[in-house]
Amino acid sequence: MEIRKPSTEGGTGILKDAASDASLPRTRSVKCANCNHSESVFFQAAAEGEEGLRLFFHCCNTNCGHRWRD
Repeated sequence: MEIRKPSTEGGTGILKDAASDASLPRTRSVKCANCNHSESVFFQAAAEGEEGLRLFFHCCNTNCGHRWRD
């Protein structure tokens, strides 16, 4: 899954590793179901084929990187 993020240069950049993006908010209240790591980044985005925004999470464990949505 690629995460698209507006670029400061007017185009659309592709963010492949959301966990390393310092501009995304982080939480310790949601644990990764894959590795049980207690830190993840989260963001809202439109899910393909669905109306409205969904909450997406990305595990901050560099050995995991699991992504899921709420």
